[in-house]
Amino acid sequence: MAKNFTVSFILFSLLVSAAICIAPVSALYNIDVTSEPSGAAVFFEFIKGSRSYPEFVGFTPVDTWRETAPGEAAVWVFMEGYQPFSQPLAEHSRDAIHAILLPGNGDSGDPGYIFVRSEQFDQWDENTLSWHSGCEVSVDFEDTGQTPLLLEDDPATYVITCSKEGYVDFVDIVEIEAGEVVFVNAEGMEQPGETVGTLSVTSTPGGASVYIDGAYEGTTPCTIPDVDACQHLIQFQLAGYESHAENVRVTAEETTSMDVILEPVAAQPAGDGETALSVTSSPSGAGVYENGVHIGATPFTVTGVEPGSRTIVVALDGYLDYSTTISIEEGQTGTVHADLVPEGQVQPVQTTVSATAAPAAAGQDTGTLTVTSNPSAAGVYENGVLIGATPLTVTGVDTGPRTITFALDGYADYVTTANVGVGQTATVHAELEPHQQAVSGEQPTTGSITVSSIPGGATATINNRYARTTPASYPAVP
Repeated sequence: MAKNFTVSFILFSLLVSAAICIAPVSALYNIDVTSEPSGAAVFFEFIKGSRSYPEFVGFTPVDTWRETAPGEAAVWVFMEGYQPFSQPLAEHSRDAIHAILLPGNGDSGDPGYIFVRSEQFDQWDENTLSWHSGCEVSVDFEDTGQTPLLLEDDPATYVITCSKEGYVDFVDIVEIEAGEVVFVNAEGMEQPGETVGTLSVTSTPGGASVYIDGAYEGTTPCTIPDVDACQHLIQFQLAGYESHAENVRVTAEETTSMDVILEPVAAQPAGDGETALSVTSSPSGAGVYENGVHIGATPFTVTGVEPGSRTIVVALDGYLDYSTTISIEEGQTGTVHADLVPEGQVQPVQTTVSATAAPAAAGQDTGTLTVTSNPSAAGVYENGVLIGATPLTVTGVDTGPRTITFALDGYADYVTTANVGVGQTATVHAELEPHQQAVSGEQPTTGSITVSSIPGGATATINNRYARTTPASYPAVP
């Protein structure tokens, strides 16, 4: 029996050894890499099924090794301003790799690469032959990983934030193109609260939202106290204008000033069949607000707008705000022109709002509204919304009844109902009656109101009248 047991045990051992040879539990990879030029970042990529695990192993020249589970492996070499280089790795091979890097970007269909590290905090461990993470990394304010980290993304602009407990975040904006390699080094991170300064920011035009390291701080112009004295990412955002961002170092116990000029978003000419909005004014250069949101400056044309009604406000310093409501049909171009009236000046204002396109199809439910008053220059409100001043003509309006209100300082409001028929023009005329105080010669008691909002650019009204865009001042309010 003992003899049989021994033989069985020997056979069992041989079978186990064979199984181990057939199915190895690990793979050893030699990583011996040089590059031209040198100093390139080297990543060891282990691939298991559909998953990829890139690991930063150092800057060329690199001579190290990795032991992994069985799978596929490759070496990637990156340097800013050069095309990425990659080569498969064979198990147990001692072959060295020399990467000759080509200037420029990769193919147009390739992703972009961002290498994020922190020379200040990342540490190399000689015992484990690996890097210890220095900072947490977020992309567009979403947690992504830890430095040193390789990001592979579509060509776009990204906000990269590196965080370490006890230090002020490092924030940078990175724009990558197809096949491009960009390096981000989070350095100069300082401990907060030791020293602070003040940041004073202005922009042209004003009313832009201001963010410090991704946190909203107000709208321009504004002064922000108690800002940590170190480098910060300052961002400006205003509808209708290109976003602006730059890194600024705040000086301790001093006021650091910023003044930026925002560039309007390039307007695309409307093509055939596109739904568009075109706004002009005299004088030009006025801010254009759609439903209280700043979208550009006159002359202004934008395509791809949603069909339907919207309130358009045209505002320029030194002039009364102009406000109107326009309805744009699918495939039409809505046109707004505002002849702006200087503040303090009363004069008749001819304004025209239209939605023009190819000849209207049969059954299209639109008409025209013409409004006049005596005296002229009265504000005209449709269903409580300011749409202009008399004399006023509005084309392309929805058919059906609407309430029209006339309002003019020193005169009683005039309210009536107008019914617009399909393809017809509804005409409304108001003979305004002076207030009793005005007839008797008495001077009414008035005051002033100043209105502001965060963010700016909101439409403010008093009792559904006097529509203006914040920040706004109302002198001589009864």
